[in-house]
Amino acid sequence: MTSTNDKLYELKDKLEEIADTAQKEHSNRRTMDKMYADWEPLTFGCRDWAGKSYILDGEDVEILQTMLDDHLIKT
Repeated sequence: MTSTNDKLYELKDKLEEIADTAQKEHSNRRTMDKMYADWEPLTFGCRDWAGKSYILDGEDVEILQTMLDDHLIKT
């Protein structure tokens, strides 16, 4: 008869895989939550362009580009 410990030992690799996946998922979720929090307070000013569309005001473009670059590096 197989004991509970023997069964757990047989499933060890599968349990480690599940634990590793869960840890990565948790880490990804924390990273995404931080990214959302980074974007939440930002506001971007737009101005009319030729009466047809809108463009971002000067400094806002730099802020946007910096934030995108930072978040791309994190992923």
